[in-house]
Amino acid sequence: RMRRPRGVERRRRKRRRKRKTRMSARVGFVAPGATVSRAFAATARVRRAEARGANANGNGNGNANAAAAARRRARVSCVAEVGGGAGSSEAIEAQRASGMASGRPTGAEQARTIAQKAQFALLSTMHEVKKAGGEDATFPYGSAVQIAVDAEGRPIFGISTLSAHTRDLAHSPRVSVTVLDQGFASVEDARFTLVGECVRVPDEQQDAVKAAYREKHPNAFWLDFGDFAMYRVETVHEIRLVGGFGRAQNVSPGAYARAEPDPLLAFANRIIGHMNDDHEGEIMQIVRHYAPEALEPEQVGGASKKIVSAKMEAIDKVGMDVRVVADAGDRRVNWKQRVVFPFLASDRKKAKEVLVEMTKASAAAGAATDAAPSEQHSTQA
Repeated sequence: RMRRPRGVERRRRKRRRKRKTRMSARVGFVAPGATVSRAFAATARVRRAEARGANANGNGNGNANAAAAARRRARVSCVAEVGGGAGSSEAIEAQRASGMASGRPTGAEQARTIAQKAQFALLSTMHEVKKAGGEDATFPYGSAVQIAVDAEGRPIFGISTLSAHTRDLAHSPRVSVTVLDQGFASVEDARFTLVGECVRVPDEQQDAVKAAYREKHPNAFWLDFGDFAMYRVETVHEIRLVGGFGRAQNVSPGAYARAEPDPLLAFANRIIGHMNDDHEGEIMQIVRHYAPEALEPEQVGGASKKIVSAKMEAIDKVGMDVRVVADAGDRRVNWKQRVVFPFLASDRKKAKEVLVEMTKASAAAGAATDAAPSEQHSTQA
């Protein structure tokens, strides 16, 4: 019996190990190093599952639920395949660090991004008042102030000695600072509250802190008035982030200080404007393909939601928030939908790549779904 050459045997063993690795990597997240081409190739299974789901949806609610479950299973396995080696402990740790495992940046990164964008905040100080009976008491006193942050994310303010909150700080440095996300319009939107001690910046640091403040507020001419000085939350004791409905969490002050704002922050508004003005149809397709469960009936026997419009409201390295308006039977509903990217958009180039990839995948899935009923009809004929 002839023996195979050693090189051939080694290659066969290597291929077997790769197959075993792929089978063991069936987990629901994407490794940060996944490439665009591999992500696109992996969506084929999702497209086939959605085509099968379109056929099943015409055969009753039970089949529709089974089809939805099949789509979710297919999407999870595709995501694992895109990751390539995602089952390793190193990939899992990298995934957690990037925030992709939860579908959003880490809580510390979200808070730093909100702080970096914010123009105004609510500064609450310990305010002494005289009650009706003549008794002295201390109550929280909130003031709207312009805000900037230093390299560690600590809030800095330029405030006058004539202000009530400045007099409060002279008696007690204890404060809370509530920062709302840019465009905050409802409790669906993100905000965080920082608790700490706010003090006057030392004289030798006043000019440097004032310059940092003017990077965000270049027209703050009042800082040159004699009664104005720079203050900073020197010590942070607690941070509470509320990212929206059901997404509240404590953020470690140390993690907050070490975190960086989102890498897409500088050009996020341009991306959002371009996508909403020129590609709303593509956003609608992306929502249908990557978040099909959001369009399913709210109750058994109910009507599926039909998207009327979809506008991107926010984008970060992990995904995007889309304001979806849809018809559900005789009702019109709207909600904020989170859509997670198939790979990390760590810079502007990656952001373009991921949006192009998702547009192509969702368009192909839509074409497959549209073709499925006609194929079924021709088969029956």
